[in-house]
Amino acid sequence: MWIKYIALVVIGIGGGAITAAGYFAVLAIVGVITRFANFSGTASHIRLYEKMLCLGGILGNLIWLFEIPIKLFSPIGICYGVLTGIFVGSFLVSLAEMVKGLPVFMKKAGLKKGISAVIISLALGKSLGSIFYFCCYLMDK
Repeated sequence: MWIKYIALVVIGIGGGAITAAGYFAVLAIVGVITRFANFSGTASHIRLYEKMLCLGGILGNLIWLFEIPIKLFSPIGICYGVLTGIFVGSFLVSLAEMVKGLPVFMKKAGLKKGISAVIISLALGKSLGSIFYFCCYLMDK
């Protein structure tokens, strides 16, 4: 009986370690952390960025694993939503820049000015879509 539980623990930790390694490899390749550090001029604090990213992943997993309820319009829920949105938006913009998606789109569309307006429009559309989705999700509960 104990061997079964030990095997489950070893498999679970191993699977989590592999998944985390893949996740952080993607973040390193996309360059989200280095872009934040370069943009804000805080490259000397790169270890703090890495620690906060790990802490956020750990806390997010604990909240999901133990099904800790977070009310949407509470201060914690608002902070969680804003910080998650910033991270996901930054990740997607970094990924799009990495694969040069936006420059190709701009060239094909013939846009020479207004790149910032397109990026802001994409971000607002994603934000409004997410808000609409979660409000509909909450109405179903």
